[in-house]
Amino acid sequence: MKNKTEMKSLLRTILEEAKRNKVMFRYCAYELWNWNCPEYIVEWGYDIDQVIETLEGIDGDGRIEFIQAKFVEKECKYTLKYNRLFNDISENWGGYENDDCDFDFIKKNKDKITYACNPQNSHYNITIGEGSEYCVINETEATEFLLNGDAWIRWELWNTGVECLSDYTVNLDEWINISKISEDWDEKHTKFQKGLL
Repeated sequence: MKNKTEMKSLLRTILEEAKRNKVMFRYCAYELWNWNCPEYIVEWGYDIDQVIETLEGIDGDGRIEFIQAKFVEKECKYTLKYNRLFNDISENWGGYENDDCDFDFIKKNKDKITYACNPQNSHYNITIGEGSEYCVINETEATEFLLNGDAWIRWELWNTGVECLSDYTVNLDEWINISKISEDWDEKHTKFQKGLL
């Protein structure tokens, strides 16, 4: 009896499971922005080879982000849908740098939030309000709101096997059961190394 065994990489296994569960991914866009590498920022999607190629270009450790597809803006897949962006801003910003732009101001101006996200031109902007009553979120924070996902994994290329997956956020267990994926993969990898597969 012939036993056909195909061993995929752990990263590819994780990303394929994310795709099956409609969880989009990409190499961390905010990290690339912070390193002044906007040409490598891509839209949210399911391009496994692109993520691997970016990791190989970094040659160290990197962060891959995830977001449920239902939260990605359809017209500009670099960023989040408007309602989701508003929730993130109202829950996590609150205008601590500007006394006139607190949570009540943000809530009152919910329908007056404008934003721009263009990695190719390195343009990121969020403005709340209009006319003489407005506030602008600084570029660093605006970029983080516009580009960040909801979950991530830290991948270390100087390690091997399951040790490459050095850290991840807990919600990936809920979305794709990442701890089970890595345990199952490690068990199969060990059998393969011992010549049992």
